[in-house]
Amino acid sequence: MLSAERSLAELWLATDGVAVANLVVKNPGVAAALLPSTSKARDEVNDGDDDDVSDEVLHKLIAKIRRDKHRTLSHGREVSASEREAREETLVAVLVALGQLLPQIGYCQGMNMVAGYALAMHNFDAERGLWTTWAVLRRGGGLYAPGMPGFDAGMAWLATAIPTVLPAVAAAMAAADVVPLMFASAWLHTLMSHDSLPAHVTRATWTAMASAELPPQACAAAGATGSRPHVVVVLAAALALLACLEPALGPAAVDTMAFLSVFRDDELIKTMVEPAAFARAFAPAVDFLFADQAALTQLISAFAAP
Repeated sequence: MLSAERSLAELWLATDGVAVANLVVKNPGVAAALLPSTSKARDEVNDGDDDDVSDEVLHKLIAKIRRDKHRTLSHGREVSASEREAREETLVAVLVALGQLLPQIGYCQGMNMVAGYALAMHNFDAERGLWTTWAVLRRGGGLYAPGMPGFDAGMAWLATAIPTVLPAVAAAMAAADVVPLMFASAWLHTLMSHDSLPAHVTRATWTAMASAELPPQACAAAGATGSRPHVVVVLAAALALLACLEPALGPAAVDTMAFLSVFRDDELIKTMVEPAAFARAFAPAVDFLFADQAALTQLISAFAAP
């Protein structure tokens, strides 16, 4: 594990309000206990031998999660096949545990990337990965729950923020007939942990989630305490990413496909979204996000639902 990731893991374990370390101590073995049960359920699903309704629900959850596991841990390509399989099984166990701890959310694509990054951050410690992801979903469940109120609110905020903060990008989007949903969906659903993004973008976003100080009035108005994580900062990260890519987006505004191709060009993103440039864009984007407390209150509420 890289030193930067280790520092981030320590931040999440110790940050006041998240208290992941306390959750691990108070709830020992939750994820580990599910490792054998997920394997057993997988075998039963394959055998088609199940008549219990509650078991059937669990099996469907596990089957849905397993479909995504192979495309999650891109950072594990350098490990052996057996180690990768063990990591994938840990990921499945964590996601199944979350599905049972948070039945109002269950499982939605994107959660696999979030849990995968949380696990990698904690060197694949199942318990720490579980409770870190739980802490994220406590404030960001609205991105994944039925109806996805947080996701819709985030997209609506981006649609109004981009013309204000990045008018040239907004003009290029209009010329190419593009809306934020077309390129920012994966950013929000994975909380910037999508493997198409530079690692430093993910680290910066997750550092801000664990450490940013939201205006207490907005938190109180939204019915939330001031405790972290503040998942809404992913919207500021999206603005910062667009700011870095702005020079490439104008020339690409000839049509929709050309515009969207910028976001699929890994080498271009790596070149243009370098750490210093992203940091310069991220700080003012966070300030802009926090400036409108009425809008921020609505976002906090929508993101935290249900």
